[in-house]
Amino acid sequence: MNKKYGLLISCAAILFCVFLSPVSANSLGLIKGVAYSPHMPGEGCTEFGKANYTQDFEGMKQANVNTIRTYDQVPEEILENATKYGIGVIEGIWIVPEGDFSDESFKDECKTHIKEIIDRDKDKPCIKGWCIGNELDEGNVRYVGIEETEKFLEELYDYAKSLDSNSSHFVTHANWPPLDDLDLSFFDVISFNIFSYWPPKVANRGYYNYTRDLREKYPEKPLLVTEFGYSTSPVGPGNGGYGGNSEEEQAKLLKNCWEDIVNAGCTGGIVFEWNDEWWKNECYGVDKNTHNPDDPEEWFGMIAIEGTEDDYTVRKKRAYYMVQEIFGTEDFENVRDWNTDMGSQDGGEAYVRINQDSGWSGQALKGEHKTTTPGSWWCVFKTLNQNWSGWTRINFYYKEALGSGD
Repeated sequence: MNKKYGLLISCAAILFCVFLSPVSANSLGLIKGVAYSPHMPGEGCTEFGKANYTQDFEGMKQANVNTIRTYDQVPEEILENATKYGIGVIEGIWIVPEGDFSDESFKDECKTHIKEIIDRDKDKPCIKGWCIGNELDEGNVRYVGIEETEKFLEELYDYAKSLDSNSSHFVTHANWPPLDDLDLSFFDVISFNIFSYWPPKVANRGYYNYTRDLREKYPEKPLLVTEFGYSTSPVGPGNGGYGGNSEEEQAKLLKNCWEDIVNAGCTGGIVFEWNDEWWKNECYGVDKNTHNPDDPEEWFGMIAIEGTEDDYTVRKKRAYYMVQEIFGTEDFENVRDWNTDMGSQDGGEAYVRINQDSGWSGQALKGEHKTTTPGSWWCVFKTLNQNWSGWTRINFYYKEALGSGD
């Protein structure tokens, strides 16, 4: 190996070790996920068995999905398929959103459920992390109190960590905009379900701006968007709203959200969701037997489910092919920073900049940038499966190649 390039690699490696060693977004990679609740017609929210898991995971793999999110414990067959197809799992641990978070008996019930799931699945190779709870009830949180709710969630976080010593597994909670005033910085990963059309604070601020605000609120922690999506229900406002979107609109809007998620510096996002769910929102009633045209909740899937309870088919919507496209794009593409003068950046992301003549352009170097210095061309590279958001930027100049630098 040429001596000067060997030195460059060594120095870059040292910098990475020094600046990027803590558990962070770097260790997660860019999460390209889908929410997976494979409840077929006739199945409620706790019933499994009709779905073809192998077919689903083959489809996910082809769509470049690398992670699924579940909402509670799932059959082990699902985890076996995830392992087989190399897809990570963020396993949900359901917490009653309207529970009394200050009540010790309720806490004990939550801990019992946490232990049941973690003890069964912590050694399964597909597990990436645990998501404790989803969208706590806002009214209930206001009644119990912000501080009491934070203490409740932190206690559950500490308990989950005590059960799983695997440092590569993270623990998070899927929060949502109505409760963005909760301080959940104790979690390993900050997670939010963010939909562009609701609530008004998101719609008015704009998807990118709101997501970026969250990223800046938690600069030391990875930010994961645990739900984003659009419903194709026949009845609804359409135009990017809650339901009534065409399948073409759904696909285009998912792409827009994904680009905003990446540009905002998130560690990834999870499309809501893989398949339409007929049961919503009546887990144990007869709603699971029909696909209601006026219920947007039943039509978020990338996979359409059509027919009747006893005779149904599955079909890939346009959204499936769009997700396949955007998840197949290298991480460095569609990022706004590539089109700006790197010399004027404020930091917040770690880059290594080296001379284009290094000869690596067919391997690690991604993108080309002309500095303000006439005739000086630079390349910027970003390790493909990493996300450096939240770290101080590294400006690395190779002195011998340029004759100057720092």
